[in-house]
Amino acid sequence: MDYTYKLPRGTAAAVLSFMPKAAELPGSGRWQSIGLSHHDTIFISIDESLPCDISRGYGRDLCFIAFYSRAANPNISPFMRYGNSVCIPDDSSPEEIGLAYGVLYEIRKSVGTLETKLVGKSKAMQETRARIMKAVNCRFPVHIDGRTGTGKGIAAVAIHNCRLPNTSYTYGNGADFASSLSESKLFGHHKGAFTGATESSAGLICEANNSTLILDELENMPMEAQPLLLHVLDTGEYRPLGRTEMRKSDFRLITLSNIPLETLVKENKLREDLYYRISCFVIRMPSLCEHMEDIPELIMHWEASHGIHPNDRIMDCDPFMDSPYNGNIRELFRDVGKYHSE
Repeated sequence: MDYTYKLPRGTAAAVLSFMPKAAELPGSGRWQSIGLSHHDTIFISIDESLPCDISRGYGRDLCFIAFYSRAANPNISPFMRYGNSVCIPDDSSPEEIGLAYGVLYEIRKSVGTLETKLVGKSKAMQETRARIMKAVNCRFPVHIDGRTGTGKGIAAVAIHNCRLPNTSYTYGNGADFASSLSESKLFGHHKGAFTGATESSAGLICEANNSTLILDELENMPMEAQPLLLHVLDTGEYRPLGRTEMRKSDFRLITLSNIPLETLVKENKLREDLYYRISCFVIRMPSLCEHMEDIPELIMHWEASHGIHPNDRIMDCDPFMDSPYNGNIRELFRDVGKYHSE
């Protein structure tokens, strides 16, 4: 196929420009309307490497249409998504290739959300976004830690949106788990199961079935509640209070904390067995002091999102570069808001 770049066997390479022959394919005229530019998409041909191996290291900015041999790769399904890639057989018809554009558009929208929310071109932020995109296809629980105001919640929601676009997630906070109500909070309860249970409640685990449970402030979750969470992670089964039958829930867990997991274990705030269960994939959000060069772009992002007229926007960012920002990006945005309120 003369519009693909043939990769040497066992290597990863990419074409950074739109191939001329591809312009003749059905759907190519829709680039502008669906928000893809010629330089955002790479046409590649794969041999024995999976697309996820090929796209590793290129980051959010590049999307892939990966052609593969149907005979050599019988286990790859057409239009299967691997990270930033959509896979189609190398004997696909022009119409099928046109359909791949639609899948690529959905990928582009989801990864674009990550770029829009996690602003910054510094090395620290590029590495963080790459780590987050890798977490999208990870099958294990994900833990995100970092100081307050670094964007942990945004990262968690981005992982969910990239993996399950157009679906809702379930949010819980470790501080909301009173010791006596932990089981009800997680597993739900039947009406009349205990004093004060005037209505039935589904519980976080049920609500997160076939979706994502984002559990914030893990450091504040009582030790008494942690074995309950560990059990459902191990078995996928739970029993609501007041019920006798076991139920199942298939969910992706993303936990957040201001304190590293290892420190929580040392401080006896996290059970060691739960630590081993949720620490398979950890993302650390960098403090603002580690990417101060992103401050001008962050300020522009805040002003644009708050509808600040271009004539009223901050032209000199130097006064914002001297603060230690213990509150990180949240503190920076507060200072920018104060500036525009004066």
